[in-house]
Amino acid sequence: MFKKIFNLLVVFSLVFTFKAAAEERVISFISEEIVNLEAEKLTYHLGSRTPNKLNENLFIALEGSARRPYTNLKIWENYLPPNTDLLLIEKYAFKDPELFDQTNNINRRIKDAKFVINYVLDSVYHNDLKNIILAGRLEGGKISPQIAAEIPEITHLISLSAGGYSLEKELKILLAKKIKDPVNEGKFFNRVKIDTQKELSAKFDIIRDYPVPDAKWLNITHKHFASLLDYESEPYLKNLEIPVLYVIGAKSQLTPPEGVEYLADKFSKKDNFTFKIMPGLNYRFIDEKGENQQLKSVQRVINNWYQKNK
Repeated sequence: MFKKIFNLLVVFSLVFTFKAAAEERVISFISEEIVNLEAEKLTYHLGSRTPNKLNENLFIALEGSARRPYTNLKIWENYLPPNTDLLLIEKYAFKDPELFDQTNNINRRIKDAKFVINYVLDSVYHNDLKNIILAGRLEGGKISPQIAAEIPEITHLISLSAGGYSLEKELKILLAKKIKDPVNEGKFFNRVKIDTQKELSAKFDIIRDYPVPDAKWLNITHKHFASLLDYESEPYLKNLEIPVLYVIGAKSQLTPPEGVEYLADKFSKKDNFTFKIMPGLNYRFIDEKGENQQLKSVQRVINNWYQKNK
């Protein structure tokens, strides 16, 4: 019954094709717009190095909180193992900033991502894939454990620059670092003029009391922010038996590495979990010399982990 519903929901496909070059490889995308059970349009882009031919593996990339999924397209393309397609999922109402702000929150994003992934697995690949790798960065890395836990077909999970703590706890850790070392750790909070834990807690109270889409903090609507404040990925990791990789920079000033250290301690007895805290790198995996390590040391970590766990 579910498959029949999916087949009826497709509005159009092969809308356009675009290419993204990375080194000597080219990946071509087809785009498809489908309609969910609430009659809302959702868009995804499916990329392959072998146009007109589906591969036996699928890499699903979930970006951060930005409206579009192309920020790190070159990075994702280079993380693809051989014989692997790439799936990018647009957030609902990405073409309409006002509607996007009205509707966007973490619960909505998880629901939509699961709908698109299930559609692609069922109606595009006909549930005939060898490996399905779910990878998320920042907010995408925070929600990916829940999606992996709720879609049993997923075989591998990668979380980049995300940890196990709620956003509230992460921001409290970052503020404590700023108070202790305002010169080196103060950049994040200096721009919003938050200097004490009391001021931060008061801001959280306002967001929780007024989770509205027309007020923003840190360029995120209160509605979106409220959905993130108490969200934790740890409960969804407990029962995962698939290979799981967490990678974060030790110098990250956006997601504190303490959240990954916590998970590494919590799941130290689970052989399927791997945690890598990269010395000297920030949340974008840029080192102290300003060199981006996403296509160097981080890519090596991911490739080595996948080769051991495929």
